[in-house]
Amino acid sequence: MVTKWFFYTVTVMLILGVTQLGLAQPECKTDPGFGDGPGFGHRRGLCQDREFGRGDGPNILTKAEALELTSEQIKKIKAMRLDMAKEKIRLRSELDLKELELRELMSADEPDIRRIEAKIDEMAPLRTELQKKRIGHRLAVRDVLTLEQREKLELMRGPGMRHHSGSRDGHRGSLRW
Repeated sequence: MVTKWFFYTVTVMLILGVTQLGLAQPECKTDPGFGDGPGFGHRRGLCQDREFGRGDGPNILTKAEALELTSEQIKKIKAMRLDMAKEKIRLRSELDLKELELRELMSADEPDIRRIEAKIDEMAPLRTELQKKRIGHRLAVRDVLTLEQREKLELMRGPGMRHHSGSRDGHRGSLRW
């Protein structure tokens, strides 16, 4: 009898503990629309990079001490990240509006494929520009680092995170530095 109550008490405490952990996480919003991922219904999380959203590469500023970044480098990277964040907000908002319009076209009683394809064609340049800005930002931040700092960063990442441009298994390499 005591063992049974002990088991129930421990089970309830574990459930409450797990629930509290879930509630303690920062609120992340998701886009219920089409997103820019694979296929319709993709949910894009907006908290993937807590500071500025996804796609800006690693937050080097969290490694500033280990990389021995100078105060000038830190200042420059912060300014670059802020500019990139502003640009991403502008592009994402334009793209989000187009996605809403696409959703509206798709949900019509008789969807017009020509209008849907035209809307997709309007979205493509925005996605391309966003990708180019992300990569340009990543390369610009890389240029702020010295060769020694880049090497330290590669070592911090570990073997699974390094760029493998000529991999034998035919898989694409990452877009990291």
